[in-house]
Amino acid sequence: MMKKEITNAEVPALIQAIDDLPKTEAKFSGKLLFAFSKNRGKLNSVMKHIEAARVKLIEQYGKEDKERQGKAIDPEDKKAFSKFQEEYGTVLSEKSEVDFHTVKLEEFEKSGDMKPFDNMHLVFEYIIEE
Repeated sequence: MMKKEITNAEVPALIQAIDDLPKTEAKFSGKLLFAFSKNRGKLNSVMKHIEAARVKLIEQYGKEDKERQGKAIDPEDKKAFSKFQEEYGTVLSEKSEVDFHTVKLEEFEKSGDMKPFDNMHLVFEYIIEE
């Protein structure tokens, strides 16, 4: 386990990277699969807070949208759209501390060759330790 700070903007990208791991055709050990699953759960918890902030901002700056059956940010309303982008950008730039379940690089290397995937670097930055 290792506590690390991660920007809120990186959270959904790392979740997607973890979700993409099975598509790499590598053969992951149970230890690795457990670590990926644990980290996915921890990141989901952070993502809930990010999503709650986004929904609150939509409630604050959005207008009723009959097509979507709720509120939405109208890009034509430049002032509201700009405020939403500014405040949501602030949320995404904030950092969250996550106690990552890390694994040694040697364990990861045993998985064999794998196809590269989007945001692969985030897996190595936060989950794999040397």
